[in-house]
Amino acid sequence: MARTESRGRWLQGYLTFEATRKNHKFGELVSTLKNPIQEFLWGDYTARADRRYTYRVVPMYGKPGALRRGRSIQVTISTESEIKDAHAVFFNRGAAASQSYARRFRNKRPDRVPDGRAFKWLSRGLEEGLIGFIQKARNKQWALRAAVYEFQHQPILEAFRKAHEAGVNVRIIFDYKMGTNKPARKNWNAIKKAGITDLVIKRT
Repeated sequence: MARTESRGRWLQGYLTFEATRKNHKFGELVSTLKNPIQEFLWGDYTARADRRYTYRVVPMYGKPGALRRGRSIQVTISTESEIKDAHAVFFNRGAAASQSYARRFRNKRPDRVPDGRAFKWLSRGLEEGLIGFIQKARNKQWALRAAVYEFQHQPILEAFRKAHEAGVNVRIIFDYKMGTNKPARKNWNAIKKAGITDLVIKRT
C-alpha cells in the first residue's frame, strides 16, 4: 500500500492466484489487497519524481478469496528530483514497463501510435530533459561531450547540430561496432542525415 499527498491506495499488479484467475481478463491490473505480491522483488513504476511516499507492507494469511491481514510495517521514502544541482538523471520506460505499454497502446509499434503518444510515454521526460540540457550551451564559451550507444533520434541529433552552429564545441563518441543487431549502420545513417559527421568519433 502506498500513500502520498494524503491519499492512500493499494498497489496493483498482474499476478493473481490460480483459483481467482478466471475472474480477471488477461493483462488486467488487479489490486494487491485481494491478490498479494508473490515476488521477492517488486518495483513500483507509478512512483513520481520529487515526491514523498509511505509504503505499508501488510502480510496476508489464509486462502484466496478469504484472506486476513497480519501485522503491518511501513517505511517513508522521498524520491529524488530528476533535476537537482549540477546533475539530472532521467529513467525512461523500457523493458521494465513492457506489460504496461502493451496494455496502454495495445502492443502497437511506437511509430504506429498517433501523435507520438507512445514515444512521449516511453521517454518519460528524457527527450525534453536532454534537449533542454543541450540548449543551455549557446555560444563558443560552452562545450558539449556525449557518449552514446543508439544515436538515431533526429530531434536530439539536430539539437547537437544547432549547438555547433551557435559556436558550441561539440564532440560525440558513438557505437560503431559491426555485427548482428548492432546499431552501427543506423547510427551512421542518422548522423549523416543530421549533418553532424564532423562532430562524431566512431567507437569500433
